[in-house]
Order: sequence, then C-alpha cells, then structure tokens
Amino acid sequence: ITTSTTAPATLERLNTKLVSTTTANKLTNPTPYTLRTSLRPSSPTGPSPNTKTPPSQKTHRKSLKGGKHAHNEGSRKRWQDTIPPRERKRYEAVWASNRGSLLSQPSPTSSQGINEDENDFVANIVVRNIWRRSRLTDEELAEVWDLVDRRGEGVLSRVEFVLYAWTKANLSPHPSTPQQPPSTSTSTSTSPSIYILGAGNIGRLFATSLAALPSKPTVTLVVRTPAQLQTYLSSPGIQLVKPSNSPSNSPSPSPNHTSQITLESWTETPPQTGPIHQIPPLKNLIIATKITNASDATLSLRRYLTRDSTIAMAQNGICPFWPPQGNDLLIRGWGSVEEAPTIMACVVSHGLYADPSRGAGTSVHAALGDVVFGPVCGAALSEPSIAEESFLARCLVSAEVLDAKTVCPTTLWLSQLEKLVYNSTINPLTALIRCPNGALLTTETRRQVVDKLLCETSLILRTFIAHRAPLHLPNTTPSFSAADLRARLEAFIPRVGPNRSSMLQHVVAGVPTEIRAFNGWLVDRAAELGLGSGSKPVLHRKLVNFVEKAKPDDEPWDDDMLRRMLL
Repeated sequence: ITTSTTAPATLERLNTKLVSTTTANKLTNPTPYTLRTSLRPSSPTGPSPNTKTPPSQKTHRKSLKGGKHAHNEGSRKRWQDTIPPRERKRYEAVWASNRGSLLSQPSPTSSQGINEDENDFVANIVVRNIWRRSRLTDEELAEVWDLVDRRGEGVLSRVEFVLYAWTKANLSPHPSTPQQPPSTSTSTSTSPSIYILGAGNIGRLFATSLAALPSKPTVTLVVRTPAQLQTYLSSPGIQLVKPSNSPSNSPSPSPNHTSQITLESWTETPPQTGPIHQIPPLKNLIIATKITNASDATLSLRRYLTRDSTIAMAQNGICPFWPPQGNDLLIRGWGSVEEAPTIMACVVSHGLYADPSRGAGTSVHAALGDVVFGPVCGAALSEPSIAEESFLARCLVSAEVLDAKTVCPTTLWLSQLEKLVYNSTINPLTALIRCPNGALLTTETRRQVVDKLLCETSLILRTFIAHRAPLHLPNTTPSFSAADLRARLEAFIPRVGPNRSSMLQHVVAGVPTEIRAFNGWLVDRAAELGLGSGSKPVLHRKLVNFVEKAKPDDEPWDDDMLRRMLL
C-alpha cells in the first residue's frame, strides 16, 4: 500500500483511530488482548511453562558473526513487490484466527447492523497488533487505516483487501516475463474511463453503446473470473448483433465495438505472469450484475469509490438503494450519506438474449427499447442536477443505441414498479412454457393465468404505494389496478415479442434465476404489509417454487399443465 509522508500522523492519532469512541461499545472487556497466531491448540506433549529446564538441557544461541553491524541484522527493512502464496496464506490464517475477538453483537436497534456477522470482522486493536509486525511506523499505519476504514466503525473485513485487475497480458503464457511492481492505473489513456461490472446482456449493451460514442471514452468491461476472461478473449469479442430473421434495414448498432472495449477481471489474487495492476479510483461505474448481487458488488468496491464517483445501477428489479434502506447502505459503506458516491438507477426496456452459437461475448439485440435513469438516494435525490450533470449521465444520454433520458425520482420509482410487473409476469411464465415473450397471450388458458397473476400483483403494489412509498408522490400517480396493468402488459409485449426472457435463458442454461428478486419480492412485501389470508399471493409463491425447481431438460408446460398447477 502506498502512503503519503505529508499527511500529519502521530502515535496518538493512530491510537485514537484504532481505539475510537465509536467502537467502545463493541469491546467485551477492557483486559489486554493476546494475539492469536493460529487456531491450532498447543501441543499436549510440550513442557509446562512453569517447568524449569535443567542446565544440562539448555541450548545456547550461537554468537553473531559477520561484522560490526551484525547486531542490527534483524532491524533492516526488506521490501517486497509481491507476496508469495505461502506468506499470503500465513497472513490470512492469522487474520482468520482473530476474527470476532473483542467484538460483541450489535444492538438490534443499531442502524449499522445490517445482516452482518461480527465474526466476519477484526477489531481495530487486533488490526493494530497485526500491522505493527510489518515494522512500518505508526504514522504510516495510521494513513493505511485512513485508506481502508470506510465504515468508520473501527473494524475491518475481507472486502478491504486489495483487488487486482487481470488483463489479457496476465493470461498469455510468458514464462520469461517477470512480474512488475503493482500499479494503480490500468490505462495510459487521457480520456475519462467508464467501468462496467457485469458482462451479461445488459453489460454488453452499455459497453458497446458507450464505446461507439464520438468522444471515445475508455470503456472497461469487468467479467467475474480470469477463466471467464480467457473465454471472452477466445471468442469474437463483445458484440451486439441483430436477430438472424430481422430485416436488413432495421435499426441496430454496429455489430462490433470490440476494439474500443477493454476486458478485465478483478480478483483478490495477483496474477502470476505479466504486469500487475491494482484497481484505480472509480469515477464512473455501471453495476450490471444481477439485482441479487447489486448492493454487495457496490459495497465491495467502496474503497475505490468516493463522493466524486457516479454509479449507475443497471439491472432488472427494484434498486436496493432507495430510501430508507438506501441511506443505511450508504452509511454502512462510506460512514455518511455526504461522503458516499452519487447513485443512479436505470430502467432498461431493450430486449436482449445470448446466443451460444455466436460466441461468449455476443448478445442478440432482439428488441429496441429505451433507458430511463435518475438518482435514487443521497444528496442527488433532492438535487437531481448533481447526477444529471455528471460525466456518466452525459455519456448515457449521448449513446444513440441506448436512447436514454433522465427522469425525476418519482417517475423513476414508478417506472421500476411497472417494469417489475412485466418481469414478474413474463419471465416466470415463459421460463415454464419455454416460449418467446410474444407467445405469452396466445391461448385462453395463458391469458387466464396472466389475469389471475396481475390481480395479486395489483393488490400488493397498490398497498405498497399507499403505505411504503419512499418519496412523496403526486396526485396524478398512475393507476396500478389489474385492468390497467393488463392494458400496459398488452402494449409492452409486442415491443419485446421476439425476445426470450432472461429467466428462460437462465433456466435453460442451468444457472440461478432472479425469481426471488421479482415474484419473491412481491411475496415478501405482501408479508410485510400484513395482507389477509384471502389476499395472499398464492400464485406468485407457486411460481417461485416451480421456477427454482425447473431443470434445463424439463418438458415445456402446455395449457393442461398450466390449468392443473396455476388455476
């Protein structure tokens, strides 16, 4: 970790920061703490500490030889550009041995205790004891603490570990190429950089659209693992293509923007070959992971995100950063709402699906749509211009293929609810029927199932809007009656008719779906709102169960199956 020698730091400052009043209530006792070096018990055959060693068995240390400075041999600094795997495992073993020590469970009413286990953290006093073994000065250790203590709670977890950026150079076999010292920059370009975390269909849509801008921003698409990075590099690249049956004159983006897109994978393990890069400060970030991973993915990068950063959350489902829980997440990650980055949410109506026959990085742009986005929490919620005037927002609006526009927070929130209606209806039913979106309303039985499902959705959403809206809504709020939802669904389906829903793609691929973030979200809200026994979302609950048990080789559900299981 690189530290600055100009920042004022003293031993008292280090002690004050590592034993702060904000964590005094976490200490279980004031007694001195003995650092545990491992979890292994001491050997039962070893001598007792109170037993004196006979003189005949005493060992004598060999006298030092080698010059007049031999007595200073142990105090010399030994600098390392890399950490060998053996030393890293040893450090992690010491870390794991001391997790949870001197920490008590937080109060149930504490706003900071958000589904976190105290055993996943190491207390500040323990961190100090471990770090002092590095022989760095207390001033340097205080500066290191400033860099990683984003919570301001006096505890650290594994997410504060340094992430490394793997590129193509780290995957190519270069046995004779030595490792280079870590760098905090992954690009020498002077143009602003946009990072996109998540290389699924939405991530590829944003990457190819932004890479085509005349301003040529540096676009980096981050995949999950180095193995996936290798797969993507072996494919034709990141592409957005037309469906094979689309007319040649239909509007579509250029089929290949690979040359303008950098591919990376971020891991806690440094690469063994090629240059070593650490993640730079992230000024413009798009989170395009599944909604179930969105908040964790954002918080895991918090040491690289500051109040000057802008984040766009681009996934289906309700953004987790809406108030009031959104402000709790900001405080959990950055200590205060004021120090947190600007967070925007996107509602994407483009129809996309992956075609394995075209390569790992190719998405078929089956239906043109649009993107609406805006701020969801923090200072930008009351001053939307903060988000609208950001570099990332200007790039999104300028990308022709995205057809993006900013909207006010209330419009954005209602748009997310409307998109949830489509996702909770189209996705699970097409996943079970194994049909494209346009075939959902083609039989009477399917229409009956849709009507019954929308009745449950309407009751939940109308109650939720009336009692749990995070914002003040105008009197002109659109109706969420069952009839209104049916009319909107009938108008939406033709726009995405040729597309295959993401849930259908996930079931066929045998990977986890987002059913818990769609239909499961509605079931959870119904339970929170205390809807009566006659108003429980029975159909939504059934769909969650059926989709989670669905297998890639299951037979498609016909009308008879729909009637027996859902009507």
